[in-house]
Amino acid sequence: MEEIHTKLLLKSCEGYGVQSGSNLILIQEESFVLKMNQTTVYLLDKRGHIVCTIVNNQLEYESEDNQDRRYQNNRNGFVVEWSNEGTVCTITCSARRSMYVFANAFFTFCDRCGYCARIFVYKMKTFFEYLSSGFRKRKENTGNVKKLETNYEMYSLYNNTKKFKQKLQANTCDMDVLREVAVWWAQLNDEEIKAVKPFYNFSQAIAMYRLFFLAKKCEDMGRLQICKNIFSNRQLNVIREYGKSEKRFKEWKFKMGMSFTKPYENMYLF
Repeated sequence: MEEIHTKLLLKSCEGYGVQSGSNLILIQEESFVLKMNQTTVYLLDKRGHIVCTIVNNQLEYESEDNQDRRYQNNRNGFVVEWSNEGTVCTITCSARRSMYVFANAFFTFCDRCGYCARIFVYKMKTFFEYLSSGFRKRKENTGNVKKLETNYEMYSLYNNTKKFKQKLQANTCDMDVLREVAVWWAQLNDEEIKAVKPFYNFSQAIAMYRLFFLAKKCEDMGRLQICKNIFSNRQLNVIREYGKSEKRFKEWKFKMGMSFTKPYENMYLF
């Protein structure tokens, strides 16, 4: 049997169990590292139901044969990311829905209150980062809040994050917009990326928008339809229509190219 070198990094998965072969380990820490010794590893909830499935090879995991597994993982609230070398697989549990709804509702409220409310936005951002990624300990957060309150660079980063997310999710998004966002994302340092990720996964978004604009077959649309946290509702409508059938995909691509705008302009969608 070929030796397995993949490592699993599980974040915010406390209370779940990891089944590797006949071994079952209960995760008790916010950040947990496990070396895979089986080709397939399962994440189980308290009832013993499988909520996330990982294979030890990135290419195999991202293959068409594993589309159902990827869909299940995403539906159950687990974000799966691979390192550039494909040797480290990071699984983040984002399924704490009540806290997610609360954080976003508070974020929207603060966004409308003007500059004075930015302090609360920074506090909620730090709080949500701890829940989803565990990058900072509770004691460190208290000291970091004051720095965030007076840090103009963080204020500018927040505005850019909001602006580029809106540009991607607008119907006018095209390859030029995607390149602009990709250039901005590439220039961020590690700390800035950590701060931005809880609001929007630009790394995944850039890859998914690129797949749309460069799509070659109807099946590509199926991969995009599960990314409801990436695309806007109007964009998802366009993606679903492109993916209705191979005939539809070829006809629309020939007439309009891959565009979020033209199906509405040509009144194929309303």
